[in-house]
Amino acid sequence: MVFKPLFKLFLNRPILLSILFTLSTVAWSLEDPTRPSSYRSVGKKQEGLRLESILFSETRKVAVINGNVLSEGDAMGGTKVIRISKNSVMVSDNGKSVTLELSRTDIRQEK
Repeated sequence: MVFKPLFKLFLNRPILLSILFTLSTVAWSLEDPTRPSSYRSVGKKQEGLRLESILFSETRKVAVINGNVLSEGDAMGGTKVIRISKNSVMVSDNGKSVTLELSRTDIRQEK
């Protein structure tokens, strides 16, 4: 009979589909190894202060904190920038002194 092999093929199809669906779900949850270390997702709400970069020269000192470009003396919400150095920024966060530091992978050495 010709119908018997076709019946077995269609009978196994839901099992195969469920296995493929399970494997694709597991693969979707894996972290991307090619993603840059400084990557941050737009969809996630970021808590606290995050120092993203520092531009430091004799004439200009600028820090990017939570996506905001700030100079010494600038304020953002309850946070005021006190001092900007080459690798860190000192801020007053709601009256508390906090030092934000760049991670070592984010620091580019001068040539």
